[in-house]
Amino acid sequence: MSGYRFARLSPAERERAEREALDYLDAEHEETMRQQAQSAFQRRLEALQPHRGLKRLRAELGASQAEMARICGVTRRTFQFYESGEKPVPSSVVCKLAATYSFDIHVLFSGRPHSDNLRVQTNTAELVSKVILLLVDKHPQMTISEMQRVAMEFARTHRNTRDVSYPELIDSIRVATGDEYVKDEVPYSAVGEWEPDDFPLDDT
Repeated sequence: MSGYRFARLSPAERERAEREALDYLDAEHEETMRQQAQSAFQRRLEALQPHRGLKRLRAELGASQAEMARICGVTRRTFQFYESGEKPVPSSVVCKLAATYSFDIHVLFSGRPHSDNLRVQTNTAELVSKVILLLVDKHPQMTISEMQRVAMEFARTHRNTRDVSYPELIDSIRVATGDEYVKDEVPYSAVGEWEPDDFPLDDT
């Protein structure tokens, strides 16, 4: 064996061997990249758990399954299936909840707000706190769930507002809870509206 020598490769054979080696390395690299992409995809997919987000949202709102089911237009049993993950959460349900509570849909699916929304969420949280404090003073008979709905409705329609006045809050109360608490109140949106006959001209 000590006297054995490998045959010298011809230029064509060397070129073919180098090409095969490069092809092998390229294939290995592509497979590694594919596995990494698949792993990242799987991690993102596992992080998207709308049924867990649904349960977390309900807990934060202090709402019952029956109440959430009514808003979604489904039976309580069906809503339980959504929360347990036994049934996928339909887009129509997400839309109804988002329209009612005005939350960040990204939170529902991933459990955390989109980074671009952090500043907005901070401002919204401050506004919601102010609204709830005002409601506690004006309507202590309201449930906490009703107060939260009113607060989120107000925050949705007054994104650039820093302070809260009760007249401004009337429309949000009516949208979120109906006329029960504000049946004798004049809508804030109607304040300032008048007809010419309201102020007749003095003919004297």
